[in-house]
Amino acid sequence: MSKEKSKKNRIFIGPSEASGYYYNLYMGLKELGEDVSFIKLGSSKHGYKEGKVDAKIVRGCQFANMKWRNAKDNSKKITYLFWKGVFIALLPFVFVWTLFNFDVFIFSGSRSFFNYYELPLLKLLRKKTIKLSLGSLTRPAFIDGTVIYGSYVGTAPTINKLIKITKKQKRLVSRIDKYSYAILDHPPQALFHERKFVSLTNIGIPYDVQSKPVLTSESNDTKKVRILHAPSYRSHKGTDSIRKVIEELTAEGKDIDYVEFSNVENHVILDEISKCDLVIDEMYSDAPMATLVVEAASLGKPTVVGGYFADYLDQHYKPNEIPPSVFVKPEKLKSALETLIEDKYLRQSIGLQAKDFVNKEMDRKVVAQKILAVINGVAPEEWYLDPYELDYIYGYGLSKEKIKSIVMEMVKVGGMKALQLYDKPKLEEIFIKFMNE
Repeated sequence: MSKEKSKKNRIFIGPSEASGYYYNLYMGLKELGEDVSFIKLGSSKHGYKEGKVDAKIVRGCQFANMKWRNAKDNSKKITYLFWKGVFIALLPFVFVWTLFNFDVFIFSGSRSFFNYYELPLLKLLRKKTIKLSLGSLTRPAFIDGTVIYGSYVGTAPTINKLIKITKKQKRLVSRIDKYSYAILDHPPQALFHERKFVSLTNIGIPYDVQSKPVLTSESNDTKKVRILHAPSYRSHKGTDSIRKVIEELTAEGKDIDYVEFSNVENHVILDEISKCDLVIDEMYSDAPMATLVVEAASLGKPTVVGGYFADYLDQHYKPNEIPPSVFVKPEKLKSALETLIEDKYLRQSIGLQAKDFVNKEMDRKVVAQKILAVINGVAPEEWYLDPYELDYIYGYGLSKEKIKSIVMEMVKVGGMKALQLYDKPKLEEIFIKFMNE
């Protein structure tokens, strides 16, 4: 890995947000003295903060986007088309403005300015492009619950459509790999990469550990164990399965006060976390500590997380670096909950461990310092993973049974090439074995 002398960079972060990750990264870099701007051109239904930019062209583009989104939500077609047109017309000017003002581009979310077609130009101009992937952009569509259930678009794809989406996705990841200075990704979703990438298990989630949210209540005053579940989308979060587990535990005599919130602003969730005894994140996660788990940990609350990646943690974390959530396979989520419901002191102990971990490892300045190491070419070699060595195939937001049925149908229609893993015989073999189980 080439090493370059550390220097102050002019850093762009954008053009979207994901659970407050990029705002906190922006603030972490800013607190380290970096010249950084966070430009969000999309909307955020959860009320996360964003950076302020004085450039009139940027503010105009953001205003047009806001009007476009509002018109879409209110079904005002003519207004919607007008402001969408204004936004599209202004976007190239914003991009040109960034070329004159930034040396490093950290692209967030599923899109860049022009769906990553601008990457060759950025490379030609000697700009450093950092692609930081937190979810569905790189995760193969056929093992992604957000795609299979149509969480973001409202409709689930047919098998033929899914094959087309997967092929398009593979091309996109190839383009990103070819022209980016560095790639940061989460191992369970990084199957399509063709070059080494920095594992996000070595980076963490930036969080403002110094701030104290304004809360209406500090604790649960009832004798019941208050359990919070806060799905952004109920389908791929496994909410129906979680409700079933709660119903079974209640029928077995467990004294539970189950509360559920969805599609509310972040401050509401933080307030509800403060009132609960423990949190359930989701049923089929691929991470032991996603944003909700970090938020719960910051308030000293333990979180139960279900996911098949629980069996793979020792491949991607050192023993003393595994985030202290209760991360278990989906079939063990009920027993894990039962143990925590019955043991108040265990709940408190795990909550305190999680809080200590977040304060030390997820402080936004700590995470920002690691991102700077990547930007400056001095990240340790051990942070990098070879995608050709990956062996986790169970994705996110789906049961194994659901994944198997989808994969078998895709292969039936389009052959093994439909999975777009032709460059990774190891993964193809794992999928073949999985289908034959």
